[in-house]
Amino acid sequence: INKLEIETSGEVDLRKGAEGHEDEIPGIDNIHYVVYIDSELTDGQLDQLRTDVEKVCPLYNLVKNPATITSSYVRTT
Repeated sequence: INKLEIETSGEVDLRKGAEGHEDEIPGIDNIHYVVYIDSELTDGQLDQLRTDVEKVCPLYNLVKNPATITSSYVRTT
C-alpha cells in the first residue's frame, strides 16, 4: 500500500434525547466511509483486506456491535 486515505460521514439528529424526543437514543446514524487507496493489490486482494480489517478493527466493531459500558465516580476533596 503506497497511500491510504479514509473519508467518513454520518448523520446526527440533535433532537434525539431532548425534550419531546426522550425515547430516541442520541448518536450518529448512517455511518459511511470510503477508502482511497493507492496499491498494486488486485480488486480481489483489496476485498479480502477489507474483510480482514473489519474483523479485527476495534473501532469498526465497537460501532457495529456496541459494547457494554459501565461507569463510576470517586468523590475527592
